[in-house]
Amino acid sequence: MALVTAQDFLSNAFRKCGQMRPGYKVSPELYQDGLDEWTAMFDSWQAERNMGFSIPQFQYNVNGPGSQQNGNGYLIGPTAHAVGNANDFQGPRPDSIFRANCVMTNVGTQPVYIPMRSITAEEWASLSIRQIPAINVTSLYWYNPTFPNGTFNIFPPQVGNAIELFTWPMFSVPANLAASYSAPPGYMDAVIYTLVERLWPMCTKQMMANKVPATWLAGKAYSAREKVKAVNRSVPTLPSDFKSGERPEGFYDSFVSYTGEPY
Repeated sequence: MALVTAQDFLSNAFRKCGQMRPGYKVSPELYQDGLDEWTAMFDSWQAERNMGFSIPQFQYNVNGPGSQQNGNGYLIGPTAHAVGNANDFQGPRPDSIFRANCVMTNVGTQPVYIPMRSITAEEWASLSIRQIPAINVTSLYWYNPTFPNGTFNIFPPQVGNAIELFTWPMFSVPANLAASYSAPPGYMDAVIYTLVERLWPMCTKQMMANKVPATWLAGKAYSAREKVKAVNRSVPTLPSDFKSGERPEGFYDSFVSYTGEPY
């Protein structure tokens, strides 16, 4: 059976819970339970940086002060304009922001990207003056992941140009059973076996002729997710202490070591 639609994936997951009795068909209610579990599964994956295969990138024009912090803060999310103002950032709400740039859009034919420094809530709270006349370049930000819209706070206040954000991954659940689903290599097993792990308690002996042990399924799901994380994990670089031309005899040409997980 080709795995194309959401129903194909869910049928495969139910079969992996244990061989179905001949002629058995999954009920519409159980399929709906499967879609609900898929939604909960992707909600969980969205909180894990290395489960995502892409790094979403967004750019928002700064047309004026935001609705938060007397203009220093911009709501960012699906209803930002409705509950804030037209200058807030209407778009997906980031779970986390790991890089932000101030984009100079009016300096010539090519925009100039100026890195912004992320500060903590404590550092933001310690700013003695926050509301000053807006300029066209900002340098600090504190992201407060409020819900359903996050709050992107900047200092100094900015007027004109744009803000570029790099965020954690975002997953989309198939809208219905007939909707197609596809993802890069590795995700087929990760999706199916994690769904199996979640759907296993719903599969009764009356439905399954030979129910597969939960520990085996959990192990398969864990292994499938770890393969995906290994592919998605960006390896940070650690520069050595030796500058060019100052290496002790016998050292390799590379001045970089690779170690650890980024998040």
